[in-house]
Amino acid sequence: MWIDFGCGGSPRGDVNVDQYYDESPHTNQKINPKKIKNFIIGSAEYPPIRDKSVHGVSGYHLIEHTFVPTTCLNAMKQVAQKYMVICVPNHPLISESHKHYYSWSKRSLETLLGEYGEVVYSKTRLMWWNSNRVLKAVSRLPFLALRRLAYHLLNLLFGTEILVVVDVSEGMDQGD
Repeated sequence: MWIDFGCGGSPRGDVNVDQYYDESPHTNQKINPKKIKNFIIGSAEYPPIRDKSVHGVSGYHLIEHTFVPTTCLNAMKQVAQKYMVICVPNHPLISESHKHYYSWSKRSLETLLGEYGEVVYSKTRLMWWNSNRVLKAVSRLPFLALRRLAYHLLNLLFGTEILVVVDVSEGMDQGD
């Protein structure tokens, strides 16, 4: 079972947690709890979930909105048995959103999350909302150099995000 913390209007988990419903100050999407599977109103910093009760937790575009990201990350690790998936926006050419308290480079995010377990996957990619359509279009271009140039230009225009997967199970006691 996976929990998506800060699910907003685009939930990805078996259980989806957000501290807002209807309008959120962090997104343009409306959050309709009736249309979200297993929706719980709660905070990612103080989750209403038992310790080590789920296989994994995710926070897509979440920790940049928290005053103290480590409080959120500690709580997420406490709930997860195996994995923590964190994704943050990364767009160096466009000024940072006024709704974000923090921003990270790929290296700084990996360093931060390495404190919570072993980083098993890390990738900078196109923003989740446009990647499939864009990648299909770019893959049809005839030359590799042209595909690389198009991908680079699209990253600059549409933005990228950093996705990191952390194995938080290392060092867990068998009794946990």
